[in-house]
Amino acid sequence: MSNNTRGGRRTGAGRKAKGITKKVSLTLTEQLWDEVNQFDGTVADYIRSLKNTLDEKSNFIQSERDIKDMNRVTQFNEHQEESHELTKEHIQYCWEIYKQDFLLEQDEETKVTDIAIENAHKSLIRGLFNGNKMKIETSQRYRSPFTNNWFSSIENMLRKEIPKLISWSQTELTRKAENAKRQEENAKYNNYFK
Repeated sequence: MSNNTRGGRRTGAGRKAKGITKKVSLTLTEQLWDEVNQFDGTVADYIRSLKNTLDEKSNFIQSERDIKDMNRVTQFNEHQEESHELTKEHIQYCWEIYKQDFLLEQDEETKVTDIAIENAHKSLIRGLFNGNKMKIETSQRYRSPFTNNWFSSIENMLRKEIPKLISWSQTELTRKAENAKRQEENAKYNNYFK
């Protein structure tokens, strides 16, 4: 008796699965369903193609950021060669770059206010300078006056600390607003029972 190699159930036969199958119900606008229906493939293929597009876009953005970072390091090294003293102008330059990078990553829920940004900038200048004299401790490394963490370069310190200063400033403003609201509610409550 010969083994039949065609038809019927057998190990390794059939179309290979592309992943785990789960039954879902999608609620989309008519316009989105038109897009899905015009796509040459299944709904799952359409979703996979969207993910691939997002991955490609994300990789492109990351590459652009890497190039930007390399350019910044080059500019910073050129600046260092001109002068071994770090100036307020260079700090301002770094502030603008890292502030903008931080703000671009925020979504609507975590959006920071202009007051928080202004307060963070004041903290940065106060923390780094005493008048015109730099206040950063260094021993081949640079110690942050904000977190006491050590960094291999001032550039690395600024890249990490500027977003923290902005976040801290926003948190402080939010906390003050919540306290003021709580005090107002307590005052109303106390006046009600007088």
